[in-house]
Amino acid sequence: NITECFIKRNPVYKAVICEETVAFWGMEQKEGSWELEYFYIAMRHMGKGYGKSMWFHLTDWCEKLGIFDFTFCI
Repeated sequence: NITECFIKRNPVYKAVICEETVAFWGMEQKEGSWELEYFYIAMRHMGKGYGKSMWFHLTDWCEKLGIFDFTFCI
């Protein structure tokens, strides 16, 4: 689970609808490289395009910061 400490120290973005968090992603920089630590879509909101929107938000964010590759934390 994502922690308050992680959120304070790293870029984390969320999608909220009617005060409910429906999706979020979080990146962490480790030793000069970036890792996608979290990419979450709430089960009841899957299949509605939120994952796609969040993915585009993530990749746009990376592009603006000059991050052209990152790894997935599994």
